[in-house]
Parts: sequence; C-alpha cells; structure tokens
Amino acid sequence: MANDYGSQAQTAAATGEGNVRPAAESLLQKGLDHYDRQELDAALACYQQAVSSDPTFALGYNNLGTTWMPPPRTRSSCSLNRRSKKGRASGNGSNR
Repeated sequence: MANDYGSQAQTAAATGEGNVRPAAESLLQKGLDHYDRQELDAALACYQQAVSSDPTFALGYNNLGTTWMPPPRTRSSCSLNRRSKKGRASGNGSNR
C-alpha cells in the first residue's frame, strides 16, 4: 500500500514545488518568535500556515499542539490548592 506522504513528495517534485520545507521552516521560526513574545494567536497562525505548506512537517504539528495545551500547573500552585481545600474541610472560615 503506497503511503500518502510519498505521493505528495512525488507530486511536489513533478510540479516544481519541491521547496516547501524551507517555507515551512521559515513559518515555524516566525511562530516561535511570536510564541516567545506570548503572541499565541499569531504563533498559531504561523504554525497552521507551516503545516498547510508542508503537510509532512511534524514540527509544525508539534508546535500547534504545544500552543493549544494549557500551561502546566506548577508544584507550588498544586500545594496551595490542597492547603485551601484543607482549610474549608476542617470548618475553618478563614478561607472564605
């Protein structure tokens, strides 16, 4: 069974569109610059353009997913959450 990626590469080579990877990499870099500045909508747009220009560009998909993920909870935020729940459970009104 032929894989779709191979046929896309053959089509790109036959039509002269073989330079899609440099374009995708350039868009990825622009997206990374936006991401570093916390411009997430602009970063997402760049990553989406990157995977549209080269559907086999795994880093573009990776960065799309990373940008869509919520920020990780830190250990300190988890412990603060547990402490506030303990205060409410013990009947201590100081956390209201």
